[in-house]
Amino acid sequence: MSKQIILDGWVSVIPNKMFNNWVKKKWIPKEAVYISSGKKICSKDILAKQVSDGSAYMATQWKLSDSISETRRLIAQGFKKQRKQYYVTEKAYTKIRKEIGKWYDDVFSYVGEWLKTNGYMDLQKGSFDGGFCAVTKEDETTKKWGAPLAGPKNKIAQIKEKFGEIVVYFTSLSDKEEKQIKQFSKEVENKFDCITRFI
Repeated sequence: MSKQIILDGWVSVIPNKMFNNWVKKKWIPKEAVYISSGKKICSKDILAKQVSDGSAYMATQWKLSDSISETRRLIAQGFKKQRKQYYVTEKAYTKIRKEIGKWYDDVFSYVGEWLKTNGYMDLQKGSFDGGFCAVTKEDETTKKWGAPLAGPKNKIAQIKEKFGEIVVYFTSLSDKEEKQIKQFSKEVENKFDCITRFI
């Protein structure tokens, strides 16, 4: 079962095996979800309170606490504990980011190769690597940024990572193709312990 982690605002869904390996290496605490880089391994409570500026508008005031007594004091002032922010060493954080990046590269490479081999991806130019949508006519994105220019048999609008999920947007699939894509989606999830959304 895959695990969701948030690295400085970036939601990533990764295999439990990968996460557990980081715990074994003491890069990360086993209960960590929200992760940032710091000088040492530690955690802080993030608390929030709704405050008014005198008008109808309400703003959220945020506080960070690194002790139980500070958290209790803030709760007494009306703050509510939102979550725990975990800090790992900069060295560990860099290694974690690299492992996640390589893993996503492996997943997308596998998905892309399968889509080409099975006739779903037909590009005249460019690739889906930049997250761009496929276009049917040359434009600035295809000329300057390597966005995909669709060929006549292309059935993919976009391939991307979104909120940690592997997402492929399709166009004009037959019932038979939809069934094949559904089976492939399950295969990818089982092989890589990830979450797919092939729609």
